Amino acid sequence: TLSKKTATMGEKGSLALTATVSPSNANDKKVTWKSSKTSLATVSSRGVVKAKKAGKVKITAKADGKSATCTITIKKAPTKITVKKPSVTIKRKKTYKIKYTLKPSGAMNKVTYSSNKKSVATVSKSGVIKGVKKGTAVITVKTYNKKTAKIKVRVK
Repeated sequence: TLSKKTATMGEKGSLALTATVSPSNANDKKVTWKSSKTSLATVSSRGVVKAKKAGKVKITAKADGKSATCTITIKKAPTKITVKKPSVTIKRKKTYKIKYTLKPSGAMNKVTYSSNKKSVATVSKSGVIKGVKKGTAVITVKTYNKKTAKIKVRVK
């Protein structure tokens, strides 16, 4: 079996798949990996998939005469990220949900958030800013391929 049956990733991204060979006393536990379209994605001997360009690809692991497959959808890498409001003012203990758009539309939507001053404003993994104390902080929204957008947060 494989750690995933399906997955979505972005161009130039990488993903580690894990194969479990059963039964545990199988004669041949050596796993061989294969990509159905090496023009879209390659897979290493350790199961690390590297996406080249958008499309669908099947990654197959074989061991002891059995095989398992993961279907991967590769989406375009974002070329730009834009936040709806580059500047917001919130009160202490109040929240604001970050809204953003990616170019091109349909690009891989995987972002992380960070605050340069957690003592003033924090940001959750889902993009909710919370005012902590009076001051100014900058929240950075970053795509998996390192495109960024910043939001200046003023806490009253």
